[in-house]
Amino acid sequence: MRNSHLSYLINPNGSFIGTKGTGNAQIMPASSDPNVTAEAFAKQVFGNKVPLKIIPLTVNGQTGAWYATFANESVVTYSPAGAAGIRTPSDMATVEIKSYDIDKIKTEKI
Repeated sequence: MRNSHLSYLINPNGSFIGTKGTGNAQIMPASSDPNVTAEAFAKQVFGNKVPLKIIPLTVNGQTGAWYATFANESVVTYSPAGAAGIRTPSDMATVEIKSYDIDKIKTEKI
């Protein structure tokens, strides 16, 4: 997995970057512009893969969120601050990654 385009998500000790949050969440360091930072991070997950589709979302009346699907059934979802789940602070943007590679990272001892 170290040679994967997702290897930047893993610390040298094998843990995910960021600090452990609730459930599977990883909390990333604060940013002066969480929306720009989170969306750039979400797009970095694409690597050199082109999404099959990118679907814009309206969440809690707010636009700007989207999800991208890929041929390998991976899904990347980005939600700007204020458009995430009800337990997410209103100043926190979110990125969700559902991918075979991520599942494999979680189960392997790296």
